[in-house]
Amino acid sequence: MHHLTPEQQALDAYRDQRVADAGWRQVKINSVDMSRGQEWVVARVRQALRKQGLQR
Repeated sequence: MHHLTPEQQALDAYRDQRVADAGWRQVKINSVDMSRGQEWVVARVRQALRKQGLQR
């Protein structure tokens, strides 16, 4: 539950911005994604890879 505190949310946002500034794309998978199954999760990762320029 610590991610619900304003302090932790601010740290998470700062980290996410640093990652984006470095040119990385994060794919955050949560329990709802997992409940939709492997194909759903793989599709999310593939989509992110395509957005980063992977052609396949």
